[in-house]
Formats: sequence, C-alpha cells, structure tokens
Amino acid sequence: AVRIGALADSGLKAVRVGRVRQMLVASPAYLARRGAPATIADLAGHELIGATGPRAAGEWQFATQRWRVEPRPRLTLNTVDSMLAAAEAGYGIANLLSYQLAEAVDAGRLVSLLADEQPPPLPVHLLFEPSRAGLPSVRQFVDAMKARMRMAGLA
Repeated sequence: AVRIGALADSGLKAVRVGRVRQMLVASPAYLARRGAPATIADLAGHELIGATGPRAAGEWQFATQRWRVEPRPRLTLNTVDSMLAAAEAGYGIANLLSYQLAEAVDAGRLVSLLADEQPPPLPVHLLFEPSRAGLPSVRQFVDAMKARMRMAGLA
C-alpha cells in the first residue's frame, strides 16, 4: 500500500520513499479575472474548489495556521481529475498535492499560490507485511519507487 501523511501504528513494515506538498493553485485566466490572494485571509474572497474524502475542504492546513474554508466552496468534487479540470477551466482555487499538480504547473495551466504558506511536506511510505520484506520482487519495487520519487524531485 502507499500512504501519504503520518502513519498509524500497525504491524506492517513501512519504508519512506519520498514526500509531497500541499499546494494551492489556480489558472492564469482565474487569476487575471479575480487576482491572486496575497494572504491566507484573502482566500475568503475567492472561489474555492473543494473535495470529498480524506482531503475534504472543511479546513486547509498552512505553515502558520489552519484556515476554516467558509463560505462553502463553489464546487465540491470527488476526484483529483475533476478538481484539476475545474481549476484549469478557471472555476477557482484548488488545494491538491504537488505530485497531482506537477504536469499542469509545469505546463503553465495552473499557477502555485501562497507558496510561503505551504505546510511542511508529507511523507510518502510503502507499507507491506514484514514477512515479505526479503522477497526480491518487494525489494525491487521499493527500490524502483525510491528512484522514481528521486527523479520526480519528491525524495
């Protein structure tokens, strides 16, 4: 299994393979129309794209504080792909993880916002049964994931 964030105690072996960051992004078209937030408090005056599930948009974490998302987001979506599409289409500001956004940011379809307020990176771990640690296939997979994370700048 792949887990992002702090790990609960379990009987599984955990190997850290990298890290990711929370990022706020918006399209250049949205920013041309609404301007970029200069502070966390400025988010209250912007259209927000929320999520359901583990990263639901009830509270967003920043380096210096937690910020309650109010009023409710303009959109609440249930997949990363739909959030990316909505942000790229100019519907508002999305809060996603760096690996989910890398291609769109690199291509200029999305712009990172409030970068100085990003919280610390979240660890990425692979989890597996301790009895499988010695299997060549598991060792090769762990090594391949570590290499891939290094190549992506996520190590």
